[in-house]
Amino acid sequence: GVQYFNTVANQTAQTSLAFYRNVDARVRGVEVEVSARPIDGLNLGAQISYSKINSQGGTGPCNDASRPINAANPINTCPIAKGTVLNTQAPFQATFNGGYEQPLSDALSAYFRFNVNVQGNNPNFGNFRTGTVFKSTPSFAVADLFLGLNEADNAWDFGIYAKNAFNKQVELNRVLTLNTVFPSFAAPSGYDVVRYNAPREVGVQLR
Repeated sequence: GVQYFNTVANQTAQTSLAFYRNVDARVRGVEVEVSARPIDGLNLGAQISYSKINSQGGTGPCNDASRPINAANPINTCPIAKGTVLNTQAPFQATFNGGYEQPLSDALSAYFRFNVNVQGNNPNFGNFRTGTVFKSTPSFAVADLFLGLNEADNAWDFGIYAKNAFNKQVELNRVLTLNTVFPSFAAPSGYDVVRYNAPREVGVQLR
């Protein structure tokens, strides 16, 4: 939604695409990976990370009503205050996975596996701004479950799965549909471009 001067149309316009600019930043974080096998046939693992990106000061494209857009001033830039969070993804992320396999015979085993992906609160949700602040995306978790049979030498594997098993639906991104250069291509007012995580998927797999 940043205004700029479009030289082709010879007018002020807005775009649904982003303008980019290099800004000094500092990243601080920690990452931990743990794995365990508490009993025969049971494997557990976790990957946990926290990474925060802060501006060290600079400028970025912006809208400034006090400086009109024209051929002489094609785009405005404003200060990005030191300490501003620049993360586009949630600073906290974690993945928990594991599986249990039980032999049924010398040639056949049954297994259960799971994968849980956790996304923490995202302060820079790509949504409409209130002033200069984006709406944040709340934390959420998505679980994938797998159940099946396999041959001892891995000659074949048959299983069923449920990805996003509990059908967790989260709005990840919402932006205006902007097109002021070619109005005939613009979406009607009142529509937004919205992105959600993938819905529940249930299936059968044979390998």
